[in-house]
Amino acid sequence: MRHFTSVNQERAASEGRHYRVPPRGAAEAGPASGDLTQDRLFQWIAADYSSLSRQLQAIARYLEQNRGQMMLARINDVAAACDVHPSAVVRFAKRFGLSGFAALKAMFKEQFRIQGQSDANSSGITPASLRPASRVVAASRASLLDLDMRFDEDGFQNAVGLLSRAERVYLLGLDGSLPVASYLASALQRTARQVVLVTELGGVHRNLMRSASSQDTIVAISRAPYGSDTEICVLEAHRRGACVVALVDSRLSPLASLAAASLVVRETKAFPFAITSTLCVCEALVAALASVTLADGSAFDKPRPADMVIS
Repeated sequence: MRHFTSVNQERAASEGRHYRVPPRGAAEAGPASGDLTQDRLFQWIAADYSSLSRQLQAIARYLEQNRGQMMLARINDVAAACDVHPSAVVRFAKRFGLSGFAALKAMFKEQFRIQGQSDANSSGITPASLRPASRVVAASRASLLDLDMRFDEDGFQNAVGLLSRAERVYLLGLDGSLPVASYLASALQRTARQVVLVTELGGVHRNLMRSASSQDTIVAISRAPYGSDTEICVLEAHRRGACVVALVDSRLSPLASLAAASLVVRETKAFPFAITSTLCVCEALVAALASVTLADGSAFDKPRPADMVIS
């Protein structure tokens, strides 16, 4: 088996850049090696996630979900949050070509410097000085800006294609995702396909997936802490050949590996149950699907309640 550093060197060479291998025992200082950026790091993590140990997977999930806090994090805090020894955090950094935790932290600091301050900070307004409603608006605005900056256009177009070709669309309103799934159900019933809103009412949601086929598309919305019902339903539908469109909070989500199209949407952590960015992506999906539907000569104006099933 090739050493992981060799794989990194090959990747770097294919991208036309020089990859510096930190010498053994090098001090934890300076920025990340070569041109390694935050986005590239998480792409590598997603690609190699299944091969990581349980401890390194826990660290990977923590980094993915706490990007904004990493520039101020201490190694002991990260280790405690992941229930690992601090040496595991250093081992994680070196696993991905960095000299240690300081280099990992420096990379997040550099990313923050490049992105600049949020609109609130730029105007001299601090979160503490805002009214509660204004804090929510400011946090939601920041979440939408992050969504716009990291938007996956290829994944989005893939999702639109899967929805437009589906004979039936199952919308999983499970594990706290019912508000978003309900919006999609209301909007998508205007299209020329059957829409099935799957809820936990009656406890038949798992059995309902047995009717899914290769002609259908499943839309699943999931974020940490991940619920089991959504994953079980997706597994059953995937086993029956249905395509899965997943809206997840991380590339490391259990659903990401099962999805034919996955879109990463990170909500603000300023307050619980935020769905602003997730709804924005859903609105964009509906708008894009409307364009495809109208181009096909189908109607996209009046609701089709007869074609909507709520379970």
